[in-house]
Amino acid sequence: MKYLSLLLMVLVPSLHAECNFEPGALLQYENEVLKAASAHDSKSMAKNLSRLFQAQSESEGFSRYLSSSFLRPLLGGEQIQGVIKDARYQKVAKALEEMILHSSQAAQKSFVSEFSRGDWRFYTLFCEKGNTDYCSEFLPEENTVKGGAPLLAAASMMRLKKAYQVLHGKQRELVAKRIKNLYREISTQDRLKRKFIDEIYNELFPQEIPLSMA
Repeated sequence: MKYLSLLLMVLVPSLHAECNFEPGALLQYENEVLKAASAHDSKSMAKNLSRLFQAQSESEGFSRYLSSSFLRPLLGGEQIQGVIKDARYQKVAKALEEMILHSSQAAQKSFVSEFSRGDWRFYTLFCEKGNTDYCSEFLPEENTVKGGAPLLAAASMMRLKKAYQVLHGKQRELVAKRIKNLYREISTQDRLKRKFIDEIYNELFPQEIPLSMA
């Protein structure tokens, strides 16, 4: 718990630490996160994670893609095929999951919401600019969210939330349906996913009948 408390204290204030967006620097940040996980060094882990989040949110081109690809396995996603599996990635993900479970506003202010803001930049072309009639086809389906790693599933739900806020008409209705289905179907045993869908649903549909009364 002490390790998680330290990580929580230093990660959020570090979200705008000085960052080099060059590919070599991004690779170094990822390596430093893994080294810090082994050493239980919460300060170094948070500092270098925050740099990757910043690169994902602010960099362009290959650097943006690279920072996102580094972050996904650190958030519990699959590692690159053909590379020896490194247990430290799961160690990082588990520490971040526990930290989120202790957050009172995970969908509003957390590293997941920071990751989601950067992640949304890959969707603006289909969901905000010009013809948005196919936006929902690029957004996560319910089964993808329910079967995904907890932190990445939370980020997917944040993506649906953002889409609901910017879309109109039929596309907005399709996204609303996915969010409502997830609210009904995600088990309370999936604590982190349940935490996010509850926060998102209550923010977007505050006047609707609670699930317990449906």
